[in-house]
Amino acid sequence: MRTKLRLTLLLACLVFVTALAQGQSGQVKFVYGVWGYSDSQPFSSPQGIFYDRWNREIYLCDSGNHQVVIFDSTGFPLYRFTHSLRRSKGEEKILGEPRNLVVNKAGDIFLIDNLVGFVDILDQRGNSVDRLILQDIPELENLKLRPEFLAVDTLDNLYVATRGEGPKILIFDGELNLMNHFGTEGDEEGEFKTITGLWVDDVGKIYVTDADAKFCVQVFTGEGEFLLGFGGHDINREDFSLPTGVVTTADGTIFVADELRQVVKAFDSDGQFLSWFGGFGGGSGAMRYPRYITSDGDQELFVVERVGRRYQKFVLNRE
Repeated sequence: MRTKLRLTLLLACLVFVTALAQGQSGQVKFVYGVWGYSDSQPFSSPQGIFYDRWNREIYLCDSGNHQVVIFDSTGFPLYRFTHSLRRSKGEEKILGEPRNLVVNKAGDIFLIDNLVGFVDILDQRGNSVDRLILQDIPELENLKLRPEFLAVDTLDNLYVATRGEGPKILIFDGELNLMNHFGTEGDEEGEFKTITGLWVDDVGKIYVTDADAKFCVQVFTGEGEFLLGFGGHDINREDFSLPTGVVTTADGTIFVADELRQVVKAFDSDGQFLSWFGGFGGGSGAMRYPRYITSDGDQELFVVERVGRRYQKFVLNRE
């Protein structure tokens, strides 16, 4: 049944992408695109992207090159480091595949790697200084949870979306003490199936995208109380084929990437569809399988493309 649904949605996304030729939303303007750390080292399987608003820097998980690359807000390369790790203490280091990260005010980097089941904690130079192992937390020790996505709020609280024995959202304070967790596996309000994106806005609302649950996007209070769900797995413009990330901007607009439909869709704070931008292609503003999205929380958006092997910067058109 799930395979049949995916095929239906794939056909729907082809129809949708074709329709994009009719015109693009004027709400968002393309600024620039970046294809690699340098001309001699293009991205390889880029995945997560994060905007450090405190230093105005972009962090990108260049998974195929086993590294994290850092750019300034204009797209100029600043620094890169190889992510190597040990699966367990005492083992030899191996080259990692970084897939998602966030950075707090102090510059500490929290990183999820495809090859391990913990959150690696790095200093500003990319050196591993600690790790967050979910099974070591008493409240979670009997659950087989694996971290999938990260978010951080303005107070430096860390949010971890997991998969395993019931997808959950975990909330840690700045000292990595577990403050709260919510969510279970299911198809009703407040339940998750396959989490694909996580975001926390400036007032503490939590946004989650899901590839298989009833609602593709769910919104919660900072305490985990369900507020809103929208977007189904259907062919309408407000629906999705594969949502892969969510962010908000200062005006309250919610932006959601759809990897199969090759677009980013915009919704108001009530979940009502507003517009879209993107469309399949390699040109400026077009997209080839947008993998993840991040924002400065104000008016800038950054979208990383898995097949396009680049990230693009967009800005809200407030004229």
